[in-house]
Amino acid sequence: MHGKRPLDINIRMAIVQVLEFAQSYNKFVNDIAGFKPFGDLRGIKGRAAALDKSTTRWVLKGMGFSLS
Repeated sequence: MHGKRPLDINIRMAIVQVLEFAQSYNKFVNDIAGFKPFGDLRGIKGRAAALDKSTTRWVLKGMGFSLS
């Protein structure tokens, strides 16, 4: 990046690639050692209020996920 602002599409693709890596690495380590270093990949909500379904769909769509 070297001081340049990344394009939104590149940010979304990076997020998708990190999630795909986490899934693959979970499977790899689980097959060998019997545990998943990234857990079950569910998010942590904490004390924050959950988003309603329509907002969640817009967030996922903005991240580049195909919604049916």
